[in-house]
Amino acid sequence: ITAMRTSATAGVCAKYTARKNSKVAALIGAGVIGRTMIMSMMEAVPFLEEIRIVDLNLAKAESMAKEFEGKYNVVPYNDTKAACDGADLVVTETTSRKEFIPKAWLKSNATVIQMEAHSFEKDAILSADRIILDSWEQMTHLPGHVFQQMHDAGQISEDRVHHIHELATGALVARESDDEFIFCGTYGM
Repeated sequence: ITAMRTSATAGVCAKYTARKNSKVAALIGAGVIGRTMIMSMMEAVPFLEEIRIVDLNLAKAESMAKEFEGKYNVVPYNDTKAACDGADLVVTETTSRKEFIPKAWLKSNATVIQMEAHSFEKDAILSADRIILDSWEQMTHLPGHVFQQMHDAGQISEDRVHHIHELATGALVARESDDEFIFCGTYGM
């Protein structure tokens, strides 16, 4: 249930923030949440034509891709940079303790969803046209979390952030144009 709940939160973000012409998603992490993330992304963004599942262990990504054979076009990768190349949607679900995805690897109008404390480098987050979180309080009070670091350094404040519930209630138009770069951060609610 935890994996489904976590992935569903990313699905809500994707449903409201992915461009309607999105074709490719890169999902970083082929663990239990990677599996439910594939299902969530295809439910939320059914027009995706390709899902790239990435894991440092290629055999793990290949095994997961095989599980979805015949249902979705899931392509295994073990190179995050290659998987991000041209991806309209990038979702991370890793156990990384440091940021590893620079802005240069991302499309200028992508939606990116971070499901943990560290994956996208600070310049990628701060360059977003919109930043949407499940909880500002949670993100800025978790020791070591990238948002806690940026907040403490004076790089970001709450007035720059929107919340996921605003998407679902219609209080926030997630994307005003297809040119926007959108960052979503969540711990899965």
